[in-house]
Amino acid sequence: MEDLYGEDINGGNTSGAFTLNHSSVIELVNIELNNVRGSGYGGLLFNSYNEINGSMFKVINGTFSNFYQNYEKPSSTFIWSPKNVKILLKNSSEIILENVVIEGYYTKTSSAFIRSECYEDLNKNILYITDFTLNNYQGIGSFICFDSGEIILNRINLKNIYSCKYSNYSICDNNYYSTTREINLIEIYKNTQTTLKDSKFESMFIRSGFNLQSIVNINVENCEITNNYFDDGFIYIGKINVLGTYSFNNTKFSNNRGYDGTILNISDSYQNVIIAFNECEFNNNIADHFGGIIYSNNYDTDKRIFFFNCKFSNNYASLGNNVHIS
Repeated sequence: MEDLYGEDINGGNTSGAFTLNHSSVIELVNIELNNVRGSGYGGLLFNSYNEINGSMFKVINGTFSNFYQNYEKPSSTFIWSPKNVKILLKNSSEIILENVVIEGYYTKTSSAFIRSECYEDLNKNILYITDFTLNNYQGIGSFICFDSGEIILNRINLKNIYSCKYSNYSICDNNYYSTTREINLIEIYKNTQTTLKDSKFESMFIRSGFNLQSIVNINVENCEITNNYFDDGFIYIGKINVLGTYSFNNTKFSNNRGYDGTILNISDSYQNVIIAFNECEFNNNIADHFGGIIYSNNYDTDKRIFFFNCKFSNNYASLGNNVHIS
């Protein structure tokens, strides 16, 4: 479909302006949607089920504004791509967003912007986003929740992202909200390769940038992480066993603040990860507690975290130093 405009769309309890089933391809070129509402399980822009044989959803030149998801259980305000192992033995889905601008995104329930799930280890999902801008995101839920496959993010600009803890969005005061539902910008669960290039994250007040679990590999190049506050650090590695390699190249971390480990927070002592920072800059990063740059509970941190030709300026913590190992 090309040159499509729509407004005042109400999906009722079915959700999904576009729905994909079985082996299908949806491609949208030059699309603009305004005031889309729904109150059902799934995504407001795109919802899928029973996907097989490389189903694909593709958007080129899209503008989306005023999406409202009113569903109490975990759902998605934008895209939901689930898998069902009881039906599918082998499947793959691909989500592509190019030249997309989102202005104003609000949630009152745990609703991810993009959620892609996979219940069979042989499956592989692909998420490709390029030339994408999201400005003013407030509420509950993550930008991306992803499981099994590959994430490719190029020229992403995210600005003014507020979890309920820091938001003036009135709906955040209701009883549904709790700190356990704070925003992790990107949640990656298992078996995922992530590439982030030429992107900028600015003015975010959230729980973490990356929340990593299970087997995950990340490559970040030529990015700027500036003027943010992270409760659990830009990169958070929690209690679930994590295996992976994280590489950060020619990336600037400036004027960020957090509680423990503003840039990197490893909370468990048995994480099998290798993290390398190559030609990165760390300027004016501050921790309210320990670790202006890194906080780690890992026993062999010195064998797992490496800095090569990096520059440091005015980074500190209220307690301890730039790097805190406990």
